Amino acid sequence: MKALFPIIVIYSILFMAIGLKDIKRFLVLTGVLSLPLQIDYTIMNTLWADRGWSQGILLRLSDVSFIMLAVVIVWENMRKNNSLLLLPTRIFWPFVGFVMACLFSFVNSKSIIVSGYQVAMITKIFFLYCVVMYNYVIGEKEMRFAINCMVACMLIQSVIAIAQTYFLFNVGFLRTGPTVEEIIQLDSGMIRASGTTTHPNSLASFIVPILISYIAIYLGDKKSMYGTLIISLSLFALILTNSRGAWIGFSVGLVGMLYLLVHHKQIKTKQLMPVFVLVMIVFVATSPLIYERIVGDDHNSAMSRWPLIQLAVLMFKEHPFVGVGINTFMLTVKDYLPQSLSDIYLYSVHNQYLLVLSESGIFGLITFIWIMVSMQKGVTLNAGSGRTFARRLGIGTSMGFLAIALHMMVDIYVSEIALGTIMIMYSICSAGKKYGAMNHRIHVNSSLQKNCLRPNI
Repeated sequence: MKALFPIIVIYSILFMAIGLKDIKRFLVLTGVLSLPLQIDYTIMNTLWADRGWSQGILLRLSDVSFIMLAVVIVWENMRKNNSLLLLPTRIFWPFVGFVMACLFSFVNSKSIIVSGYQVAMITKIFFLYCVVMYNYVIGEKEMRFAINCMVACMLIQSVIAIAQTYFLFNVGFLRTGPTVEEIIQLDSGMIRASGTTTHPNSLASFIVPILISYIAIYLGDKKSMYGTLIISLSLFALILTNSRGAWIGFSVGLVGMLYLLVHHKQIKTKQLMPVFVLVMIVFVATSPLIYERIVGDDHNSAMSRWPLIQLAVLMFKEHPFVGVGINTFMLTVKDYLPQSLSDIYLYSVHNQYLLVLSESGIFGLITFIWIMVSMQKGVTLNAGSGRTFARRLGIGTSMGFLAIALHMMVDIYVSEIALGTIMIMYSICSAGKKYGAMNHRIHVNSSLQKNCLRPNI
């Protein structure tokens, strides 16, 4: 519980500086900043060694902030006789469909409790990090503040990651319960950066969508040394995670985002130069590390994933409609393991789509892709709004989601940090379309009132 003391001090300072003026801003800030922290209270758990989507029901520190934010928003809406909470309808029904597919998979689950943990986790994440944040953003001011909180959190995690790699900075004091961080050391002796998350790939999945979105905003706004520093440190930290899948996803997302900004006339071609220079500087500075990671010995890490892909396909073939049971891949995989593969390293298949397909069947995969397509469409509609900031944010977030979709082909997004980041980014961005429509209705009503009050001559 040593982690709580510095947190209490920091929260007290933030409350005095922000919370006394605007309690909702304080709760959003603390909720976002604590998202990558491993500070939680275990309500229920199953002590089994192999990880899945969730090993229990946890109350995270970030959950507390968003629960309190939900209470404040509901209270304010009750006083104004408004709807208690608005639902992001574009992804609500796809999410309900995915939950139903997960529930159907209980038929074949080896452990209903373990499968139930996953359903509880994704439901909690959807409500707290999507619905609540969606209701918080009612204007561009809230949108800017929320995205700035995400960027500030990315900066903090980047600084910690750099300190981890070069100064062996220990962040164990920022965790509660047993430390589950995976310390992964390369042949060069360098440690893969993970920030306050439990794995380097988790940190990479946190940085990628935020960084692409921030670069889109940075290019349209007035350049500042602060923004340049954020991009430089975040790029550096992303490379230090040594996540090859994240590198590929980020590269494709970055190129796509820059093209769309120019194509939609949000920026001029010459405005791309600052980002190009920053990327080249960081690339040259870290080229030895990148070269080692790409062509060096990965101890058969990449090739060892192929047998897991084969096992996932076998699971799907045997249970094509409802899968083997959500969150039970590691509990079930040994049943499909042939004698020829008995010595392989067993782990969750490193492909999000195959993981969903094997655990929840074809219906689970369809609804999961439905969610992703709906989210992509939601942020793309925001990119089509008339507001410059919202358009740039929409373009950046849509390409950030493209990067995530590519990364999911070689890795899994099952942690609360990764899923929470996606939901927050979507709710911030998609809410822009909501308040844009509200402002349009207000403008139309004002015009009608003026015309009605105009005397006949």
